[in-house]
Amino acid sequence: MIKQVLSLRAPILFLSALHGASLATPLEAGAQGVWSGTLGNSPIVACFDARSDDGQRHGSYYYVRYLAPIALTPQTVEGEWAEGADARWSLSSPQRNHLEGAWRSSDGRKDLPVRLTRLPGTSAMQACGSDAYNLPLEQAALKVKVGSVRYLGKKRYRPVSIAGVQLVELIDAAPGIAAINRQLRAELPGDDAAQRQQLRELVRTEGRYVFDTVTAEPVEWTDRSVTIRLHRDFAGAGASGAEDGSRTWNVVSGGEIDPWRWFGVGSDRSADLPLPVVGRTGVLPANLKDYLVKAAHAGGDCRALYDESSAAGIQVSEVGIEFLLGDTLRPECMQTVFVSPEAIQPFLNERGKAELRWLTKK
Repeated sequence: MIKQVLSLRAPILFLSALHGASLATPLEAGAQGVWSGTLGNSPIVACFDARSDDGQRHGSYYYVRYLAPIALTPQTVEGEWAEGADARWSLSSPQRNHLEGAWRSSDGRKDLPVRLTRLPGTSAMQACGSDAYNLPLEQAALKVKVGSVRYLGKKRYRPVSIAGVQLVELIDAAPGIAAINRQLRAELPGDDAAQRQQLRELVRTEGRYVFDTVTAEPVEWTDRSVTIRLHRDFAGAGASGAEDGSRTWNVVSGGEIDPWRWFGVGSDRSADLPLPVVGRTGVLPANLKDYLVKAAHAGGDCRALYDESSAAGIQVSEVGIEFLLGDTLRPECMQTVFVSPEAIQPFLNERGKAELRWLTKK
């Protein structure tokens, strides 16, 4: 797993091993380079490398219209490349910097011609790591995209995304909104040399890059606070590879509200997770933990799980506090326990009492 700048546990990226390398062939050496041409009627750019340090050959291509790299895996038959489970390429040996072949879908329903011309000066290099192949991809991947305006009631916001991470920009006249937007923007991946290098290394060694996906949307927005719910899917991790959380800001001051500090403990996030922060976690004080476990009315294995775990998610609102108990690896035991402002008072420190009073005042 690669960590931030762009990584599986940053916005992030995932490495999947490619298999099926074959012995070096005349086609392998002859096809090395960056090629432009068509697949069917669609303009594409492709790259093929000779055997690299990892003992593999590598290939990749992208549609000029979409600018998303697609891995090509070499097969044991000369000139054969697999496009995942979806299609196969069959290429002839290059003739004077021209390369032809066929793209065939795995279900046999499509058979399209491939016609390519090698770009000058790219035959004696690691083509899949070159500027010629990667610069258009990087420009597209690291471009900030601002979506259309959406509504939560009468409140307005719009999605802002880059490299698989989608946060939000709030649109409101409250004095703290600009500060909140700056904080959220700062958690988006940026465009710098290190991030481009990681993107390029993935294309060079794997033929593609796959991002973690992060999404965010406001779920409660008043004249005092806004709560944003966030969700992360870890690339390649399947159904269990997800993280959920919520974060709350004071829309007057622009400061983030951390309810963990209301109970005299600090919050944190897993050290190996990247920005953006999806949710904060902490350790519940023993008396509060006992109260919540009793309120959960859980039995059997789930009760044992609550007893063993002292971490929980917290979401605050103008009507009270919700605690999320359990473990994401045991979704059947996940349970939300709501505690009213009055019932939570014995567990709060002075800071917590003041901030909750301000949030919930009528």
